[in-house]
Amino acid sequence: MVKKRGNLFGAIAILAGTAIGAGYLGIPYVVAQSGFAIGLFHLVLIGIIILLINLYYGEIILRSKEDHHLPGDAEKYLGRSGKLIVFIGVLFINYSALIAYLIGEGESISNLFFNTSEYSLHIGILFWIIMTALSYGGLKRVKKVEIFGVSIMALISMVLVLSLLKNIKIENLTTFHFNNTLIPMGVIIFAYLAFSDLKESSLVLKNNKLYKKTIIIGTIIPFILYSFLTLSVVGSLGIDVPEIFTLGLNKFFISLGIITMFTSFAALNTAFIDMYNFDFKISKNKALFLINITVLIFFIVIKLFNLVTFINIIGIAGAISGGILAFIILLINKKAKQESERKPEYSIPINWFIIAVISIIFVLAVVMEIITLLR
Repeated sequence: MVKKRGNLFGAIAILAGTAIGAGYLGIPYVVAQSGFAIGLFHLVLIGIIILLINLYYGEIILRSKEDHHLPGDAEKYLGRSGKLIVFIGVLFINYSALIAYLIGEGESISNLFFNTSEYSLHIGILFWIIMTALSYGGLKRVKKVEIFGVSIMALISMVLVLSLLKNIKIENLTTFHFNNTLIPMGVIIFAYLAFSDLKESSLVLKNNKLYKKTIIIGTIIPFILYSFLTLSVVGSLGIDVPEIFTLGLNKFFISLGIITMFTSFAALNTAFIDMYNFDFKISKNKALFLINITVLIFFIVIKLFNLVTFINIIGIAGAISGGILAFIILLINKKAKQESERKPEYSIPINWFIIAVISIIFVLAVVMEIITLLR
């Protein structure tokens, strides 16, 4: 019984820990731009949509006897063109996330120790070296990192919320910026995405009967955390929330952002490596080199030439890749119900109306992010 509980907690921690990363740190900023009530509406709506898509993807995993990540499932049910589309979407969001983590860690650690972002490039490179070494430990080590990281994040987040509640100003929560109504969508989508680690969580869980429970809890945890933190941060700082919200607080809370991105980087990097290994038969060492070198090069170029901001990266990645991957998952699920290799432990109804509504929401997010980027 103890072992099963440990597996359940580890699986939930991997799923929640992957979602709670760079996007989590950017939500208060974009919500402050639109207004708290508008931002909370997006948190609820997008949270429900992502939970539904996560359950659809979990069902796909349970219907297969083979070990695949999303590109492998796309090829199996939609052919090579489906695999290529998914691969492009996964590449874009995973590389974007890893680059965003390096940018965020560099700025956070630099501000923590030197009270400036001047050393963010050098610290980002140092962080990259540490995480590359950690990635050699694989899934077992990442499970331990996620359990530790999620536990620490939950503790620090509770302290943060409690400490900021007394500073909340009602006027900061009742302000509306209707011209920025759609701005939070891309970042919030990004903040919920954990498609890459749904397979990893199932491997840790081992007991498929607990998988639906794992997905639901692993998706609800980020929603609760995002809602309370956004309430306290936006309520306290108002429109002055920085892109990485912890940088607007004291050093203790800057450490929250550092731990958050550390755990998410570890989980995402390992899942990315396993995707190359499972679905493209590339050895883990080669995949590790290919992924991390690419991330480092883009990070250095972006920092040297100041090409995009932290929010730009996660917003456009969340909207575009999130939309692509969500649409493909919906199509795969519909096909998998007809070609199931085994009876899944749960099944969620799907139809073309659901697919159309979700697709329209993601298209709106993409359009808004492109407009924002071009401003």
